[in-house]
Amino acid sequence: MYICSCNAFNDKAAKEYLSQAEGRVTVSEVYKACSEGEDPSKTCKNPCLQELKDMVKAHNESFGPSIPAPANNNDNDKSYEIPVQNIPSI
Repeated sequence: MYICSCNAFNDKAAKEYLSQAEGRVTVSEVYKACSEGEDPSKTCKNPCLQELKDMVKAHNESFGPSIPAPANNNDNDKSYEIPVQNIPSI
């Protein structure tokens, strides 16, 4: 099944990338790897990305829960999260 018709890559390519990833990834990382370096924010429309977002979310959840980063000036910026297992114990 094609994930992105804008840059023609399928779920097999995304699954292969995710299976080799050694930790959490971003949608942008996977997209760039599967589309020969294309930036999804410049070349793809949101409907194409929903399946990839779901795949990345499931992959990242396999590494345990995460907590949101501290609040910043842009509440819409969820570009990074801190994995719970990486928080030092006190």
